[in-house]
Amino acid sequence: GTVTLAEPAPAGGIWVTLKLDGSDIAKVPFSVKVPEFETSADFTSTAKDVAIQTSAKVVASYNGVEKTVAILVNPLLRDVKVVPDTVSSGDPSKGTVRLSYLAPAGGVTIALKSSTLSATVPATVFIPADGISVDFDITTTSVETAKKATITATLRKAAATAVLNLKPI
Repeated sequence: GTVTLAEPAPAGGIWVTLKLDGSDIAKVPFSVKVPEFETSADFTSTAKDVAIQTSAKVVASYNGVEKTVAILVNPLLRDVKVVPDTVSSGDPSKGTVRLSYLAPAGGVTIALKSSTLSATVPATVFIPADGISVDFDITTTSVETAKKATITATLRKAAATAVLNLKPI
């Protein structure tokens, strides 16, 4: 984040106090120093893992004046897509798992599951550090009547689903 002043900080700079109001979804430093004659200073915040998009408020204060800004924290797991989303039974399809932001150091392993044995997916997929997505194969078997396969991707607290429609031959 960035703290911005209406006018340059005086000689020696100023310390602006920061706090997170009403939530523990992120951490902000206790304060940030705006250097003398500058109008802004950057700070780093760290978000906790969330299952759904969650909001919080960061309060910056100096000399009795408070300013509040809302922040949004998104889950690391963005979505799972299936293309094509309709296939004749026995034909393959492809899936893609996407993240909301780059994978952290060490990468992330995402669990996959299908709601039916008629569409199989790998048990897990891996997105390496600084990666944003990974593709995977979906194998289908013959079905006698139309069937829906719900493909679920799970990463920590978050889950995402996509539907693959299977048509009989």
